[in-house]
Amino acid sequence: MGGIDLIVSGNINFGMKTALYLLPDSPYTLTWTDKPSDPTPDPLPYPAHTWWWQQARQ
Repeated sequence: MGGIDLIVSGNINFGMKTALYLLPDSPYTLTWTDKPSDPTPDPLPYPAHTWWWQQARQ
């Protein structure tokens, strides 16, 4: 898990600089917040994600 913060922040920075989000007619907007939109730490209800969380908790 070491360094995952760099991967996530790098992905966010890359996404904010792609044409999809920079086009004037784009329906998407990006905003920075101080907290996540969903504060629950529960895994998503998808089998692949649930499996990952089970591995991460060991």
